[in-house]
Amino acid sequence: MIKQSLASLAAAAAILGLAACSAAPPQSFGYQPGVVPGVTRDKIEAILGKPTSSGPFKVGSINAEVMIYPFGQVLLENDHAVVITIIKDPAYTGPFGAAPGVMDDQFQAGLKTRKVHRSGHLEYYDVFVTQGETRTRDWYDPADNLMVESAATNANDPEAPYQIVAVNLANEAGRALLEQMVKLKLSGENPDQHVMNYTSEPWST
Repeated sequence: MIKQSLASLAAAAAILGLAACSAAPPQSFGYQPGVVPGVTRDKIEAILGKPTSSGPFKVGSINAEVMIYPFGQVLLENDHAVVITIIKDPAYTGPFGAAPGVMDDQFQAGLKTRKVHRSGHLEYYDVFVTQGETRTRDWYDPADNLMVESAATNANDPEAPYQIVAVNLANEAGRALLEQMVKLKLSGENPDQHVMNYTSEPWST
């Protein structure tokens, strides 16, 4: 009888142990809600943990800092997030269905079906690096604190479709920082990357 009771207790303990293990949330290295423009560094680390690396950088007269995470990066000014860039997170879907890997035509069609009034500007340019050329399209949406970056699937084919490579959650300061990065490349101040064929045009829905 005692042996049977002990066996029952052992079985119950094993079941409880398994339940505890299954109840524990899986560790995630993806983007987490709550990490948005304006939050502090402490809040970011409370949600995402410590970055894999971090460090200061300067864009023109703007002093900023980058925090690197597996899903992408967070740019800060004065210890507050101004840009959150999602590059690699299969579970992420942003405003209007924007997500890395989504075709730009699909994203634009999704925006139109929502029938919301929005306006912003669109920047087209070619980026030349030692490895080759990338044809880029940056779609700015101030109302939703959003910048969607797409690249042509084939830089050598002028008819090639564009595909989203990064979704940037960016407030006004963040959008200014992103635009300043492009302008510095355009001016030739960045020796590793050169921007050519730059155009900017408004868009609206």
